[in-house]
Amino acid sequence: MGALLKLVHDTCVFIAPQVLNKLILYFGSEDKPLSYGLWLTFVITISQIAMSFCLRHYFFKCYKFGLQIRTAVTVAVYEKALFLSAGERHTRSLGEITNLMSIDAQRLQELVTYLHAIWYSFYQILFALFLLWKQLGPSALAGLFVICIMIPVTKAVAKYMGGLQRHVMTSKDERVNVNSEVLGAMKVVKLQAWETPFIDRITKLRDNELTCLLNYIVAQCASIMLWSAVPLAVSLSTFASYVYLGNELDVATALTSVALFDILRFPLFMLPQIINRIVEAGVSLQRVRSFLLSEEHEPIGPGSLPVNGHVRMCTVTAAYEKSRGCLSSNMLCLKRIDFECKPGQLIAIVGSVGSGKSSFLNGILGEVRKLCGTTEVKGKLAFFSQNPFILNATVKANILFSHTNEPVDEVKYQRAIECCALKHDLELLPAGDRTEIGEKGITLSGGQKARVALARAVYHGADISLIDDALSAVDAHVAKHLFNECIVKDLLEGDGKSFKKRSVILATNALQHLNHPRVNKIVVLQEGRIVEQGSYKELSKDKSSEFSRFLAVIDDTGVKSSITEDTIEQLEEEMSGIPDDNIEASIRKSERSESSKKDDSKLMTIEERSVGHVGIDVYLYWARAAGGVWIPVILVLVFGSVECLSFLSKWWLTYWSSHGSEHNQAYFLGFYGLISLVIIFGIFLRLIFIMLVGIRASRKIYANLLQVIMHAPMSFFEVTPIGRIINRFSQDVYTIDSQLMTAARSYLSTMLSVVSAIVVNTGVSPGFTIGIIPLIFYYAAQQRFFTVTYRELKRLDSVGRSPIYALLGETIDGVATIRAHAGEPSLTIRLKKMLDIQQNAYYLLCVAQCWLAIRLELVGALVITLSCLLAVYQHNFYPFDPQFAGLAGLAISYALAITQSLNWSVRMASDLEASMISVERIRSYCQVESEAPRDIDGDNSLPKSWPTGGSVEFSNASLRYRPGLPRVLKGLDIKFPERSKIGVVGRTGAGKSTLMVSLLRIVELDSGKIFIDGIDTRKVGLTKLRSNIAVIPQEPLLFSGTIQSNLDPFGEFEDYELSSVLTRVGLFTDVKASTSNSSLSSLGMSHIQSLKDPVMEGGSNFSVGQRQLLVIARALLSGASIVIMDEATAAVDADTDARIQKVMRSEFADATCITVAHRINTIMDSDFILVMDNGKAAEFDTPQKLISKGGMFRDLVQASSHTF
Repeated sequence: MGALLKLVHDTCVFIAPQVLNKLILYFGSEDKPLSYGLWLTFVITISQIAMSFCLRHYFFKCYKFGLQIRTAVTVAVYEKALFLSAGERHTRSLGEITNLMSIDAQRLQELVTYLHAIWYSFYQILFALFLLWKQLGPSALAGLFVICIMIPVTKAVAKYMGGLQRHVMTSKDERVNVNSEVLGAMKVVKLQAWETPFIDRITKLRDNELTCLLNYIVAQCASIMLWSAVPLAVSLSTFASYVYLGNELDVATALTSVALFDILRFPLFMLPQIINRIVEAGVSLQRVRSFLLSEEHEPIGPGSLPVNGHVRMCTVTAAYEKSRGCLSSNMLCLKRIDFECKPGQLIAIVGSVGSGKSSFLNGILGEVRKLCGTTEVKGKLAFFSQNPFILNATVKANILFSHTNEPVDEVKYQRAIECCALKHDLELLPAGDRTEIGEKGITLSGGQKARVALARAVYHGADISLIDDALSAVDAHVAKHLFNECIVKDLLEGDGKSFKKRSVILATNALQHLNHPRVNKIVVLQEGRIVEQGSYKELSKDKSSEFSRFLAVIDDTGVKSSITEDTIEQLEEEMSGIPDDNIEASIRKSERSESSKKDDSKLMTIEERSVGHVGIDVYLYWARAAGGVWIPVILVLVFGSVECLSFLSKWWLTYWSSHGSEHNQAYFLGFYGLISLVIIFGIFLRLIFIMLVGIRASRKIYANLLQVIMHAPMSFFEVTPIGRIINRFSQDVYTIDSQLMTAARSYLSTMLSVVSAIVVNTGVSPGFTIGIIPLIFYYAAQQRFFTVTYRELKRLDSVGRSPIYALLGETIDGVATIRAHAGEPSLTIRLKKMLDIQQNAYYLLCVAQCWLAIRLELVGALVITLSCLLAVYQHNFYPFDPQFAGLAGLAISYALAITQSLNWSVRMASDLEASMISVERIRSYCQVESEAPRDIDGDNSLPKSWPTGGSVEFSNASLRYRPGLPRVLKGLDIKFPERSKIGVVGRTGAGKSTLMVSLLRIVELDSGKIFIDGIDTRKVGLTKLRSNIAVIPQEPLLFSGTIQSNLDPFGEFEDYELSSVLTRVGLFTDVKASTSNSSLSSLGMSHIQSLKDPVMEGGSNFSVGQRQLLVIARALLSGASIVIMDEATAAVDADTDARIQKVMRSEFADATCITVAHRINTIMDSDFILVMDNGKAAEFDTPQKLISKGGMFRDLVQASSHTF
């Protein structure tokens, strides 16, 4: 149907030149009546109206079909992302997948509108040549010859531009990927004071991208110039042949031929653009195709297992892939595993860091490549990952997860909340379980995220629950509650209400819980192998067993010798008398997450959307970035000059035809050829000028955006989804790079065409002015009405895209949990709902464009009618006047072009303003308030090695995370002596991690002061402060690259220094260093072969424990006099923890070490213990004194005992 409509339209296009020919002949004769002229006017008017209706219905159908294609591609890419194999996930970065859903899907959608140009361009060219043959005879073959020559040239240019386009997309992917990675790890970047080096790294990638884009743009400008030259070359060669064959050019022939050449210009001009679009879409299609055909995850089947809740692994060997099919022996993660878990069993998996605990669970899920052996799993799965997967959604939506589209089982739901100790948390929230959680759980503490994720597993009601280190993120009281109530009573026993047998496989470092009678078996892993398995009693009796060695470490580093047996018994009696409600009440909600919800259940800010016209200040902002406010004036002058030359070319033809006898034909032809060459050169100059100006502006705007975002405070990232920020750096930057200048170029050229048409018609027929005035008013009213609508719809469309990209990022992070819980359908439904919202805006955009076009085309038809009627009327006053016939014909030929120019001018004006919205959106982010100064004058007065002593003093320190929220630190007064070792403990959410946040000024104090070596931290620049304090955060984050680039991203250390710290943390085997007392290499964790070993995005090819050790190694390199460890050893076993503490004491003997820990063993040898409670220092003294006098610390010590 669309093709038929376009065929009718294109056929009607050729009516106008034929009528023009008849009108010019009519103007040159006196025997034709007035009615003949009116009839010709009527025919041309009707043909224009028919063209308009056919073209608009054609575009509407194309828009609709393009929208369906974009939706299909977006959904297909998202669904594929849910099913990618582990190897493919390492190959496909988040930035690349985001580009597939944004840029590539958009290109495939836009292609549809002009895809029919493949056939209708040739139809128009052939039809135009046929009519030219009728006008000029064999001379038309010269034009055909020129077109034939250009076909192979077009093919070569398209091939060359395809290669350039691939380079542009590859460089864009690389830049967006690093951009996304850095934005997702902003807290680490700020803690390490890495903003400036990462800005430099991203800027280099951006420069490379713009270099590739510049090469593409120069080629594109040359291509457009080449094809703009084709109609001129065709007309020049045709007229030259016509003259040299002995013919004399008359007005009717000249202007009719020019009208046909104008028609010919459109397909010839559009053809290279269509070819460029096809090339771009071809590259995009290949990228999408490659992604959709990539290897998928293969779920583990039930095999021959008879009942649900049964898991069996027979001689399984598995490996992690660097990329698809890329395997090596050192990547083996499981080696000849024989394991069986029968229904009703609770089996614990233990081992040192890197021994394969997480890999073991991933092997059951099918998340690692199985090389040999068989794995069988029968029953519904639930999975708790070591990094809990939290969606940017409400608490309830996170717990229900894959069941969000089903009726809620309230009994099961309330049970999940109770057994995971979330009841008290929800009571503190004004919106209860409808309160929104920040992206990646950023507003929750580690313990809160763990409990929400555990509640999800409970509600899921699986036959087999795989729990990966769920107890390390919470303190001892809560861990005991979760183990008894959640893992044993619910996940294993079903709270006694289910008769089916369930299984639980628990990977853990919390050995104190494994003496529970319901723990059927303990499996000990070492380097991916099962080295021993048996009950707690069997393994602990064998003093030579690996498990006994782990227990011995806890005994050695524990505090049992400090407490008499009577004290233990007394404490046990006290604890047994505490009801479950009190245990739950002891779990305090962190003020941070609590207070952020105080006024509303919504945490994330709703994306701002400006209303009204894009302000002149936005245009000036772009102009200043482009080089100055005079840039737009120069652009208008350049484009106006080329338009004047175009008018001169047409006028010269009319002058030639009416004064041909005054000079030799070669004189007229030569001058016409000279004008044509100048026009071609002018077209290239204006194209290259506007595109270079655009790149210059884009470079500066991007650099400004990067600077501001990298220096924005953490509060900005807490309330702004990363997907929304990435949208600025990907889609909006792409718009400014490419679409903005294309829209500006088209708008200027079409608007000047309209102006020239009005000027010419007014010059020929002054009465035209009277008729055109009401049409101009109507045109302006329609444009104003349309632009307001179009602009707002475009903003809604832009705003609607961000949540889609944010959801994609969350999905990639938690794909193992999603697959285990069968959450793919619910997330796909969520994506489709987001797409519906965004596509509604885009659909209305398309309809609005058609609405406008049909009205403007009717205005254009009236302009043509008015021009023809005035010429027919004036014919009575200028009979037999060839000069009038020429000028009237010239005026009507300009009027014929005005319809398309009018339509395109408004559309391009709207596109220009819509593209300017991207500048407006980026500009709004460039106004984000920055952190305190990076460097201040006082930094130079401090010693280079400051702080030298490392004393830390909090003086009446109060802190709130954002203005208007309750305080998290409440008048904290405490002093840590220099070179002391401080252990910080407290209930979940007591404010332990806030100490680090305040010390490094991630959040500024509300009142009070913090002194380091007697210097107020507010009087020290952020770079100086943060770079001289070593931080080992709770969540280890690595960047894609190599081991070397993660340890020393900016080349400050020698290779031997890097190898040394890796050896000391036990990740690198060095024969010479292995005998060192401070080395961990004896643990058998040495999985790093060299400093060039690859690190995948997020460090996904390393276990959480290994990532943590790499972060510790990074801190060892700093040699800082203040070291903060925030739950840094939560993901490692007790043995590794003890050895790390020895290394820390050795390496940082002269440094002040502040260790935040849930594991009491970690901090028992500290000089002082700080117990935080409700933002204040509840207790502060030596460990022995705190234990002897009783209190909160003694309670925590008792709860952490490994005996029952």
